[in-house]
Amino acid sequence: MSSRYASFTQVVKYENIHIALGRDIVNDKDYIRIFSYIFLKKYKEKTGTDSSGVLFNKYMTLLNRALLFKGIDMHLPHCWYRWGDEVVRYCLPFIDWNHDDLSYTFVRYSDKSPRVNYKDPNVKYASDYADVFIGKYAKTYGQEEAIDEVYSDAPFAFQNDFRKLREAVSISRSNVPIKNYHSYIKGLFETAVESFPPDFGFLGQRFEEFVSTFRMALSKNAKPDELYEISETFWFFFCYHLRLNSRCHENVPQSTLEVWREVLPTEEEKYRMFVQNQAAEYCRKPGKDEVISRLLQERDKRLKESDDLFAKVFG
Repeated sequence: MSSRYASFTQVVKYENIHIALGRDIVNDKDYIRIFSYIFLKKYKEKTGTDSSGVLFNKYMTLLNRALLFKGIDMHLPHCWYRWGDEVVRYCLPFIDWNHDDLSYTFVRYSDKSPRVNYKDPNVKYASDYADVFIGKYAKTYGQEEAIDEVYSDAPFAFQNDFRKLREAVSISRSNVPIKNYHSYIKGLFETAVESFPPDFGFLGQRFEEFVSTFRMALSKNAKPDELYEISETFWFFFCYHLRLNSRCHENVPQSTLEVWREVLPTEEEKYRMFVQNQAAEYCRKPGKDEVISRLLQERDKRLKESDDLFAKVFG
């Protein structure tokens, strides 16, 4: 992953926090636990609520960058995924991810409180860093600003370009669409298409299917909800591959990488079924677009095989 880790460190300096850091590689087990505990405890004390999963992830990401910029490596297991750079949850068993509200994830420290030695310069730095982070981002729209900060160091331009498309479509779902809405979305869409990274050339056919389907939906003046579903489904599918790219994960156990690889065939099949159905939604019969025509043919074949199997079993 990239080593350009100065941006939020500059914020820390701006707040007149000057901590002398050691140069040793820290113990990942102890420090990740302690830094997580410090942040979640301070967030609860300062705001009266538990931190969102997104903000916790952004704190850990930006703290990790700042420490690496200072020569300190806490060996944080993290990867780029759907909402930016995030910790690998399996590697932090002392964190409880609460999903009672399906639209919002809360994070709590769920283990025995660790012993925190504030005389340790690394611990003191993480504590002061948490104060600055909470003051800067624990506010209205703060989460979006933290995401912006994290994405400033995304490995691929495509991640930022597609994020702009996702956000524009998502915002339009709950607000009055802007004037020339489809033209605006089309511009963001084409920018993202142009920046699709060659590192993922092996996904070329799946990407072409998304591009043709999204263009077809735009040409049919699809509603924001429909465009959102198409873009989110592709993005989620793409992120299963994104997190496995060597530039998009660090300190992830090989066993976890293997688990991630194992889900790829299933997720690809789910995506193919979805995009075939979307092609049928906006185009009832094959036309000039060869990709759409192929999707329609694949869908017809799949449905026929399903009907034949049903007839064989229950006929």
